[in-house]
Amino acid sequence: MSPCGWGGRCAVFSTSGLPSLPYVPTIRTGCGSIQDFCPLLSLNGNVDFAFVSLTENGKNSSSFRFSKCKNWKACIYSLILPLSTYYYAAGTGIETAIGNSLDFILRFDFVYFLIKNPPHTPHTMISILMPVYNGAPYLRESIGSVTAQTSKDWEMIVLDDGSTDNSWEVLQELAKEEPRIRLFQKANDPDGNVARNIRWMCGKAQGDYAFYMSQDDTIAPDCLERLSRRAAETGADIVLPDMLLRFADGHTGEWPCSYPPDGNYDRIMTPREAFYEAVDFHLHGFGLVRMALMADERTDTSYYDSDEYNSRMQFLWARNGIAFAPTTFYYYQGNPDAITHRFHVRRFQRLKTHILLAQSFEQEFTDSHRRLRLKMQLIRTYITMTHLYFTHGQEMTDEEKTKARQCFREFERHISFNGFRRAVWQRLNNYERAFAAAYFLLGSALPLQGIYRLLHSPHR
Repeated sequence: MSPCGWGGRCAVFSTSGLPSLPYVPTIRTGCGSIQDFCPLLSLNGNVDFAFVSLTENGKNSSSFRFSKCKNWKACIYSLILPLSTYYYAAGTGIETAIGNSLDFILRFDFVYFLIKNPPHTPHTMISILMPVYNGAPYLRESIGSVTAQTSKDWEMIVLDDGSTDNSWEVLQELAKEEPRIRLFQKANDPDGNVARNIRWMCGKAQGDYAFYMSQDDTIAPDCLERLSRRAAETGADIVLPDMLLRFADGHTGEWPCSYPPDGNYDRIMTPREAFYEAVDFHLHGFGLVRMALMADERTDTSYYDSDEYNSRMQFLWARNGIAFAPTTFYYYQGNPDAITHRFHVRRFQRLKTHILLAQSFEQEFTDSHRRLRLKMQLIRTYITMTHLYFTHGQEMTDEEKTKARQCFREFERHISFNGFRRAVWQRLNNYERAFAAAYFLLGSALPLQGIYRLLHSPHR
């Protein structure tokens, strides 16, 4: 922590410490070195936060704080007004001369420079991240739920990912009404994914925390206020709201992860506890996340569902814990064109992210009781993907089938159920056991495709 109590690179300016030359201030950087005023130029814009303390007769006469002065010239000019006031107050000799000099600079350069280069970067608590692709029918309601927030300390980063409908026009209209909405546009990447867009948007964001939401999701009016308040109270790296499913007809539904474990909103979960609960989605990933975690270089951007993998890993990386707040995020289920509802061969990449998940989980937990929970998630994901392959096999091209089978082979090569087969078998229903039996005995359930087609033939 820097001397001024702020986590960035800090500069503390003081007129004390040189009684024989009271007109020469000293600078103490976050690294603790003492320099004269002039070497401030060598900081070259790396000062994140400036604190000014003026001392007269051993007493602090005034203090000033300046947030995020990224430009060295802005930092210097931020000192001119209080220093010139101080030197004029001294009233004699060289102090007056310096005061006059500072006043000269103030009059002729200070105003012009600040107009061109404002030294203050507005502080933003929350950056809402929303990627958009052909979401025009949902944007007014979704973004409207943000602009209706009781909290005003937010910005919204909206990335139009090459929409072919009128999404961009709708976004421009909304941005005209709300200046905190910041719009960006890029060409659509056929091989792109949500995680890659999130990383891109993090590079544009200014908030201390990030909050991701899809183009059709909505939040309760007090959502951001309650989440930010809870973050301030607890210092948690992640704060989760309730998460309800919202359908096209307006009704809502629940998931096992809709509420905090045991319904306890006062609970602060450790990173390991949260990671364990999230492995099979007993803890959802829609929440307020410290920006350093959301933008962490360790996040994966390779696969279709890397964002889901990243949200689980963020729990594990959250050193200051995970908190909860009694407010609601609404996860919309009524969009037939949503990426989670449309079939695409990339959906089989879920098998690859589960390999990554298994590796991280097994490094963290070595006891068989906890690992059984992972194994159940792995086998059920494998069965779901096998069913998807059987259902859509006839729609896929030969090239797509090859890509899908590569995902299966990689999963089958890396994931072992040795020592867990009986326990896993006991927890599966009869339908699931047919797939599991093939996996356990043959090393793959794909050979069941012929039987599956026979059983599900419309002429049967």
